[in-house]
Amino acid sequence: MVSYTTPTELTAVTMFAASQIALYYAFRYLLKQIDPSPRPSRKAKEKGESLLSQTGLSESQLQGLELDEYESTIAGEIIPPTSIDVTFESIGGLDEIIASLRETVIYPLCYPELFSSKNGLLSAPKGVLLYGHPGCGKTMLAKALAKESGATFINLPLSSLYVLLISPSKARADTQDE
Repeated sequence: MVSYTTPTELTAVTMFAASQIALYYAFRYLLKQIDPSPRPSRKAKEKGESLLSQTGLSESQLQGLELDEYESTIAGEIIPPTSIDVTFESIGGLDEIIASLRETVIYPLCYPELFSSKNGLLSAPKGVLLYGHPGCGKTMLAKALAKESGATFINLPLSSLYVLLISPSKARADTQDE
């Protein structure tokens, strides 16, 4: 005896299949949003490669670079000094800080012969820490500093540093558990 399916049964099976497909894609989307280690997109990789080509590396050196996912993310945050549009003249109200930055950072970079004494009295600082509440101009000062000294600015968001620091230690912990 051959059993025939009714249109209501066919509709029920089709609706069930469609709901399962929708559930699959919704679950996949949610897992991708929760993933703590985001993969760099193709667009971010292309942006990083184009920015690296502006750094002055030869074509053979660029071909020899094999960047992992984290390095590709950081390469996408490189800003060459020619594309920085912030100068010290466009920053208002921070004249004392700008003068201090010029003396401690820009002069040793631009005139290293003046700061190469053997006794260390006129040595250049190893770094500068800019601190303050959000919106006080730390990033603008750093960009202007990079522009005036001819240095490359790398804008690293805290989230990318967090992933860089947490993922390797998590990977080590996972391998130790096995």
